[in-house]
Amino acid sequence: MKRVRIRNTNENFTAIDNFEIVSKLRNLSFNKGSDINDFMKQYARRAVISANEDIRATSVDDFVTDLIKLKHIILEDDKVSLN
Repeated sequence: MKRVRIRNTNENFTAIDNFEIVSKLRNLSFNKGSDINDFMKQYARRAVISANEDIRATSVDDFVTDLIKLKHIILEDDKVSLN
């Protein structure tokens, strides 16, 4: 289970995998896009426009890797719960 904090809002949530991280980010977003791929593309586009940051929207794993690298999200815990 991964505990994730969104840096600019300090919102926290838990997710099982990267797909769930992106799904939850999408649900919290003001601009959800038509599907998860559209959401990632729109988010990446906004990051380029607002901060000249390159976020890959080629896959969920690439997207989350870049969000972590650029500190858009912070993984506070990356342990699997056995309970």
